[in-house]
Amino acid sequence: MRKLFVIHFFLFVSLYAFLLNREALGEARYFSLTFNGNYETTFSTTYKNTQFTWGLELGIPLNRFFELGIGKSFTQDIYEYSDDYKNSLINKGLILPSGTLKQENDTSDTYINLIVSPNWVYVNPSISGGLLMRSVCSRDYFNDATCQNQKLTWNLGGGLSFYITEYLRFKVAYKISPSGYRLNSKNYYDERYTAGITFLY
Repeated sequence: MRKLFVIHFFLFVSLYAFLLNREALGEARYFSLTFNGNYETTFSTTYKNTQFTWGLELGIPLNRFFELGIGKSFTQDIYEYSDDYKNSLINKGLILPSGTLKQENDTSDTYINLIVSPNWVYVNPSISGGLLMRSVCSRDYFNDATCQNQKLTWNLGGGLSFYITEYLRFKVAYKISPSGYRLNSKNYYDERYTAGITFLY
């Protein structure tokens, strides 16, 4: 339901902006650079998850409605487990390191997307989709690292940006892609929200 709501939201905003916004600025541009990121902390009954995402995207306009987006992003997930959870593992006979029990996942994504966007309006909605190459390195309780080979998958998303100046925009975006994790015949997905600044050239 959450994914359907996000998709419908971006479709609605895209239609609204297309119908109600007048043509903006009218300056020709050759490419754009977007610096984006996100920081958030979530809690469960057994752990605290701190996630930090940052990335860079190059946008190459194909015409007034289509753009090619080539980007790189990095995400660091740190899981800090509660003392109760740690003690439950110790009671099962596991030998764990002293101090706070932690795990870390470092994800690197390289992607190329086709972006549909009326890039001549002041409020600039967009819908994107394409291919993504992902690699993940995980560190366990003992700080031992395990890395997976790069995997090719897909990603979908949407965004909304606003002019700050003639050559500067503020952008918020949403992206979903398969996590590669599967449990009891159920597939899991990575959902990420970012905010950033776009420079128009």
